[in-house]
Amino acid sequence: VIAERCGQPKDLDGTFDIKELQSIVSGYHSRIVALEEAKYDLEYEVRQNDFMLNELTIQVNELRGKFVKPVLKKISKFDKLKKCIKASDGGATENLHFSRQSLKAVKKKVKLAEKDKTERPEWASQKSCPDGVTEM
Repeated sequence: VIAERCGQPKDLDGTFDIKELQSIVSGYHSRIVALEEAKYDLEYEVRQNDFMLNELTIQVNELRGKFVKPVLKKISKFDKLKKCIKASDGGATENLHFSRQSLKAVKKKVKLAEKDKTERPEWASQKSCPDGVTEM
């Protein structure tokens, strides 16, 4: 690939007269000029493509900026729960994820709590003093 672009090297070790050296130098000069022109054209295309890319990104950003995201309404979990319970009382429970029927039933054990309050163990009824005398 390099040999195609640069060409074959010239043998400059021998003795040449001025006309031969001028023709070799002018050949190199014309080749350098052609390569510089191609380089300039490619750089110009790259600059144009960069400019077009920047213009397109600006247009996309402008289009995105015109659409404002709506402000979302904040709702607490308690309000959702209250609405679901009201809706379930009305009979429209098919579309709701939460209904009163899905709640777990909890039974209170009142009798055991009352029994615990009335009975006291023996050690709690008598207080001992450090002297060994018991008080009642």
